Amino acid sequence: MDEQHPISMYFPDGNIILKAQGIVFRVFKGVLAAQCLFFKDMIDVASADEKDGSLSEVEVTDDPEELESFLRCFFDTFFLQRVSPTDIKTLIGIVRLSHKYMATTLFRYSLQKISCLCPVQLSTEPRHVPIHRILTIPTLSQQEIHSLIHVAREVDAIWMLPALYYDLIASTDVTHLVEQPAEVLSPLDKSTLLTAFVKQPLTFLDVIRFLLPLPGIHNGLSSGCLSTEKCRQGRAKALNVLLAAREQTGWKTPFSEWDKHLRWGGYTGFYTLVCENCLHHAQDNYKAACLELWTTLPNLYGLPEWSVLLERKTEVLGQKESGEV
Repeated sequence: MDEQHPISMYFPDGNIILKAQGIVFRVFKGVLAAQCLFFKDMIDVASADEKDGSLSEVEVTDDPEELESFLRCFFDTFFLQRVSPTDIKTLIGIVRLSHKYMATTLFRYSLQKISCLCPVQLSTEPRHVPIHRILTIPTLSQQEIHSLIHVAREVDAIWMLPALYYDLIASTDVTHLVEQPAEVLSPLDKSTLLTAFVKQPLTFLDVIRFLLPLPGIHNGLSSGCLSTEKCRQGRAKALNVLLAAREQTGWKTPFSEWDKHLRWGGYTGFYTLVCENCLHHAQDNYKAACLELWTTLPNLYGLPEWSVLLERKTEVLGQKESGEV
C-alpha cells in the first residue's frame, strides 16, 4: 500500500514521522516532547543514538483520524477550542491519545470538555421549572453513549458513568444491551446495565410521592388545600396518566416522566387540576424526591457515592469546578 499523509499534519521540514495504518504524519520532535511525556522520554532515549537533525520514524497502532485530531491540538492554534462538545468522535480520540501519550494539559482540557455532557449535580431552581432533561442527552446516539462509557472506563473518568448509564437505559431495551459485543460494552458494563434496567424504573415509585395530598384548611391555616374534592380528583387523574405512561414507556426516566406526560403549567397541565397551595406542595415534594433519588443514583449502578466520584473528578482534572459541593 502506498503511504499517504494528511495535508494538515505533514510538514516537509518536520524531524519525526509517525506512521499509523499506512498514513504518515511528519511533525516536530520538540513540540511533541514539550507536550507529551511519552514522546519526551522516547526522544531523549533515541537522541543518544542519533545524529543531530536526523529524521526519526515511529510506527504507532492508533487510528489515523484520532491521531490527526490529537496532533492538530499542538500544531493548529485553537483547534480544540473549535471542536464542539457534541463532536464526540473527535473528542474521544483526543482524550484517549492524550491519556495514552501522557499529554497532561491536553488530557485535562479535552476530558473537561467532554465530561460537561455528564452532570454531577442536580439543580432544582427555579421552583416552577420541573426537573427534566437533567440526564437525557437527545443529541447523542446509542453508539456515542457506548463510546463515552468505554473511554470513561479507559481513563478512569467514573464520574461520567451515572449520567451515561441512565441515558442509555432510557433510550434502549434489554435485547439491545444483551446483543452488544464485548468491544462495544464490556462484561462489567453490560452486567451493570442489565441489573439497572430492572431497578431504574422502580425508582419512579419514590418520585410520585409528590402526589400525596395536603391537609385541608384547619383553624384558618392558609397553607392548606383550598379545594379538597377538586384536588383529590386532580391527583387521581394525574396518577392515572402516569400509570398509563408506565404501560407504554416503563418509567425508565424517573427524572422526566412527569414533565413528559403532565407538565406543571399550561392549560392541560397539573396547574389546572389542583389549587395553588397543592401545586406548590407537589412541586416541593417532587423536587425533594428527585434530589433524594439523585443522591442514591450512583449506588443504583454499583458505583461509589457522589462525594467519591467528585473527589475523583477533581484528582483527574486537577481542579474543582465552580458550584460543585
